[in-house]
Amino acid sequence: MPTQRKTVQQHKLEGTYRKDRQGSHEKTDKALEKISIENATVLLPPKELTDKFVKDAYKNHSQQLLKFKLLSNADVPEFNQMYLFLQQLREVQKQICKADIAKDEKRYNYFLKMEIKLSNAYSNLAVKYFVSPSIRSKMTLDLQSIEKNKNENESVIQKMIREKK
Repeated sequence: MPTQRKTVQQHKLEGTYRKDRQGSHEKTDKALEKISIENATVLLPPKELTDKFVKDAYKNHSQQLLKFKLLSNADVPEFNQMYLFLQQLREVQKQICKADIAKDEKRYNYFLKMEIKLSNAYSNLAVKYFVSPSIRSKMTLDLQSIEKNKNENESVIQKMIREKK
């Protein structure tokens, strides 16, 4: 199995950078950095999202996932699709509210089936991206324990500097 190519930055950090070998890779790495979401703080919602509630939810959710480095470039299409399902689900729910069961039972049943399908599709993707309350609370507790461990494993020099202040 081939090994993954090191970035120019990795070569420079390790002291193995050679311009004759990695010089052409520098442009590629810079281009990849521009489209990467690794250092982003929030994702802009796709143009297809028009519902204000869904847009706000998208921004808040992406901000939370990016903060904890739980979202990568490979996840973005599926993440976008999840919010497109949510928008369609909200539109179908509005149509159900407008439909009169007594007058147009076929239409009401059609929208009801659509709602179930969209709800299942959204739920299947939502589990992957920490949308359920139980998963979110577990994630929050895990992140708090990580922060606690970071503070406990503070270096001796950092402790001395902190105590001197």
